[in-house]
Amino acid sequence: MKITCNVIQDLLPSYLDGICSEDSCIIIEDHLNICSDCRKKLEDLKNPVPFPHAADNVKAKNPLKK
Repeated sequence: MKITCNVIQDLLPSYLDGICSEDSCIIIEDHLNICSDCRKKLEDLKNPVPFPHAADNVKAKNPLKK
């Protein structure tokens, strides 16, 4: 059975967190050895893009003030 990139990419966060089973890790690593797209996705997960907090951009409001 061929494991698709979609399946591997679904597993990458768990793989990165170290919570995959040993069998899953072997399948993922074998796939990563031959697939540059999935290796890129893994690198992207390791280096997330900074995202400003919404609270930093909005002035505090008092919802109870009339």
